[in-house]
Amino acid sequence: MNKKLLIAAVGAALVAGPMLAAHAAPTVYGKFNVGIAAVDNGNSADGDTLGVTDDSSRLGVKGSEDLGGGLKAVYQMELLYDVDSNAGVVNPAATGNAAGAAGGAATGAGRSVYVGLQGDWGQFRAGQFQTYYKAIQFPTEIMGDSIGDFTTNGWQGDVRIPNAIGYRSPTWSGFVFGVETSRGETGLSSETNPTTIAASFKSGPFYIGVGYEDRDNQGTTGLDTTNKVAVTFDIDAFKIIAAAQTQDALGGSEEVDTTVLGGQYSFGNNAIMATFANHDSSLANRDCDQIAIGFAHKLSKMTTVRAIYTDIDNESLAQCAGRLLSAASVGIAGPSAGSDPSGFQAQIVLNF
Repeated sequence: MNKKLLIAAVGAALVAGPMLAAHAAPTVYGKFNVGIAAVDNGNSADGDTLGVTDDSSRLGVKGSEDLGGGLKAVYQMELLYDVDSNAGVVNPAATGNAAGAAGGAATGAGRSVYVGLQGDWGQFRAGQFQTYYKAIQFPTEIMGDSIGDFTTNGWQGDVRIPNAIGYRSPTWSGFVFGVETSRGETGLSSETNPTTIAASFKSGPFYIGVGYEDRDNQGTTGLDTTNKVAVTFDIDAFKIIAAAQTQDALGGSEEVDTTVLGGQYSFGNNAIMATFANHDSSLANRDCDQIAIGFAHKLSKMTTVRAIYTDIDNESLAQCAGRLLSAASVGIAGPSAGSDPSGFQAQIVLNF
């Protein structure tokens, strides 16, 4: 009797083994990006403030199912957490003095939630996710998710688009491309239904990404199209970065063209970083420049500490604030026209 039970158990294990391999457990992952920031909005009346900051902390689950024949079902669900406060969640795309969206301590707004199919031919997915137009700039974001982040002050396409369908190619000798489109659900002429296409190429120390976004603006005013290029080049311990974006708008609306230059020097578990970003507005006296310098030290495979200082120089009618005020979550007012905000931030970044 015991032999029969043993044979049955072994047989069940042999059958279940391939099934368990095909239905692999999902991967749970997350990121804490928490710090302390001393922020000065540049206004003589308001002064400065000190507060705990959160820059897009998140928790997610992702995985795949082997469907056979080289085909997989893929998925991802991600939540944005505000470690700083449960009073509201900071909007990573916010600029000026926008403090964030009202709500609880966790939300799926603005993060990736999708399902799709993947094979040797590439990946198709539907839901809300970052476009490849957004992704091509990642290698240049040496101070991303901090007060030194240059992807603000009029930078476009740095969001995940909802109601989206998209295709991402496999990597062919260092070349990748992606195309995405978002279809609105109201049917109103006020909708913008962006379509993006972008490609990147990496060979040895050289990387370049180029992209185009058409917002399909149905109105007579507003941002219509943008073009972007991002370049990096590694020379031993040095990394040089450059990025540029140009905009086209309808009806005389503001266009902000951005140029970014920067570099990073790595030694041991440390890195020194610096960037300069020029935001050139089509409207008079609304240009702004941002400089940022930073230091990062890797404590372990999971944990890094960073110290970053940034300063924004506004023309007489400009009110650029970058992530200084939106990401800092400190509740301070935005800069008045012509004021020059600045700040220092110490961060702990923990990935798991």
